[in-house]
Amino acid sequence: DYGNVITQPVTVGANWSWGCYGTSVASDSSGRFAINVTKGNWTISGKTDLPGYLRPMDHSILVDYGQTLTDYDLVYLTRDNIVTGTVRDTLGFSLAGARVDARLSNGSWSWNTNTTADAAGLYTLSLSSGYWTISVPPSSVAPPPRALSLVHGEKVGNVDFTYLDGSATIRGMIW
Repeated sequence: DYGNVITQPVTVGANWSWGCYGTSVASDSSGRFAINVTKGNWTISGKTDLPGYLRPMDHSILVDYGQTLTDYDLVYLTRDNIVTGTVRDTLGFSLAGARVDARLSNGSWSWNTNTTADAAGLYTLSLSSGYWTISVPPSSVAPPPRALSLVHGEKVGNVDFTYLDGSATIRGMIW
């Protein structure tokens, strides 16, 4: 939450790049953590879901023998904005179970989250402030992504997606 230390214990995980080893620790009441690892490529991540927050992005870290690396902070972003909309097919029918993705990025870091549309094709995303790209999974008939700039406490509705008509066909030969 940039500026506010999370004082409740958060599980921080470290996974080795080969996926055969992992370890975790809990942060202390001042928000600090330290994980002992061996030489290798590691992914550090916040494993605890906190109500009202987006999970932090993971850090990929190359560690050498005896190294102590600092400033690998895990930042939980406050979910203080609501975005809603509907996902429909080309005929206007709701698409129950459609995935809706959201990505916040400034070029050097990013946060990702997603949700699923309900039986009526309605979805709700709880997001932090910032510049978000909202989209449905890419395909040849997916509608274009939508860009939103959110400021603290906004409720934005009608961020709707209608899949495009995919009835045309392109044929050819590979020579």
